[in-house]
Amino acid sequence: MTSIEQLQKSIAAEKARIKKAQDKDALQIEKSKLKKQLFELRKPKPSPTKLKAMGILKRTGRGLKVIGGKATPIIKKQARLIREQQLRDDAIQRKLAKRKKPKMKKMKTSSNPFGNLDF
Repeated sequence: MTSIEQLQKSIAAEKARIKKAQDKDALQIEKSKLKKQLFELRKPKPSPTKLKAMGILKRTGRGLKVIGGKATPIIKKQARLIREQQLRDDAIQRKLAKRKKPKMKKMKTSSNPFGNLDF
């Protein structure tokens, strides 16, 4: 008889352990549900109109991103070419500025300032 009683006790202990584990799981599930509800209360869902507008904005943003990705290298190249041309122009200006201006020939002046004029 002792073996039957021991088996019944072990079965009862196992049932208690399983029930305790199930209670813990239920408690965890309840906690997660409450946390979710708290989060939803703090951050309410946007209205359907707002959701639609946000979707349009996301699609537009993606389109701009794609266009920007394709246009950026072209713009960078153009900016680099413009900068190189500006540097070349500046170098030419400096080179021209360094050249000596041709000297003007001085005319000999006579003692009579009105010698060339016919009156």
